[in-house]
Amino acid sequence: AMYAKKGWIRAASTLPMVFVVSIFAFEWYAYNFVYALRMSRVWEGTELLYSLLRTGLFNILWLLAFWSWARSALSDPGLIPEDWAKYMHDWETTGLIGHADRDWDPRTSSVCGSCKSRRPQRAHHCSIC
Repeated sequence: AMYAKKGWIRAASTLPMVFVVSIFAFEWYAYNFVYALRMSRVWEGTELLYSLLRTGLFNILWLLAFWSWARSALSDPGLIPEDWAKYMHDWETTGLIGHADRDWDPRTSSVCGSCKSRRPQRAHHCSIC
């Protein structure tokens, strides 16, 4: 939705993204400041060392999760390749036109209800889809 043609769709798509970022930020704050920082005053010796290792592990895993989410949320979804359209044209000229159904088959296609163009099954290719 970040790459939608319509401005209001792009604007509306920022709300769930802000919500997810706030969940990530709250999780990081709650663990590091509410739990780990307060408990570091109580822990001593090897217990303190283990808590530092746990906090380091948490922050590494948190960073990996946030980075993975951000990469997937902010990446361009791409377009249907030109080769696929040629493949489907060749497929249709042989008379073996596929039908969209619940069983996914990469050799078949479906028709977009908005722009009436052929697309791979389960593909979203226009701003309406």
